[in-house]
Amino acid sequence: MIRIPSRLLRGARQTVTQLRCLLSARQSATMLFLALLLPALAGFAKTKKTNAHHRNTISLYDVKNTGAYTFQSKSGLISTVDRQNNFGLGYSRELYVLPHNYYLSVGARALTTQSFIDARTDLPGFDQYLSYFQYRIRYRQISVPLLVGRHFDLKYFNKATINVFAGGSVGFSKVSSYDNTSQFAIAYGDTGTTIGITQLGFSDGVDKTTLNTTLDAGFQITPFGTPKLSIGCAFNYNLLNSVNYKDGGGFANRTLGKVQYFDFEFSRKFVNVLFSVNYSFGK
Repeated sequence: MIRIPSRLLRGARQTVTQLRCLLSARQSATMLFLALLLPALAGFAKTKKTNAHHRNTISLYDVKNTGAYTFQSKSGLISTVDRQNNFGLGYSRELYVLPHNYYLSVGARALTTQSFIDARTDLPGFDQYLSYFQYRIRYRQISVPLLVGRHFDLKYFNKATINVFAGGSVGFSKVSSYDNTSQFAIAYGDTGTTIGITQLGFSDGVDKTTLNTTLDAGFQITPFGTPKLSIGCAFNYNLLNSVNYKDGGGFANRTLGKVQYFDFEFSRKFVNVLFSVNYSFGK
């Protein structure tokens, strides 16, 4: 039997213990990073001290929206598009009334988002690529954000500052417009079949206004200090679903006497990424 020196055994045990500690520390560090995002930035930037009592900011947003579709009903060959590009406008007023140079921001924000539904058919006689219904539903979100933030000077960039913030908003959402396009084409080489499409029009109650609340977090970077132009990025997570939208239609092969109907009703919980250009003024 081979005997292993006790010194080597102790060393192996210490190595295993250290590895366990490192793994535990890594998990703890991840949680601390998520929980203490603002203080962590202090390691890369120093706090920007200011005597300002308030500051006003106007923002133009490029809104990248996504989010899951929640279907209350769905029949037929229905597909969706998750990601769309939209726009928005915002105004905020930063009030330096909190300790340790934090500020409180209140304002107003208007964003547009949209959903997209595509309906197809596999009914004989139809060209499956050139026959479809497509629905585009646009929403308008009006909200009042309440954010807490702080400004930091960037160590290695003269006059550059970063503004980090987090909070939430409350407001309302509604469908601002909806439209659909449709077309159909007979399958290649099929000259003896008569085909057509029909609209069902299930859009009752689509003008309803619903409550909308969000969680927000993001940052803005002012590269040159003056003028007060900045660029930013923020995440905007909707806690509530949008208003339901309901519609439908059908494809008909009159020669065969067959009709393939489809219908859907859905809502969405949007997740928005807001890229912004901002102009600030005030003291």
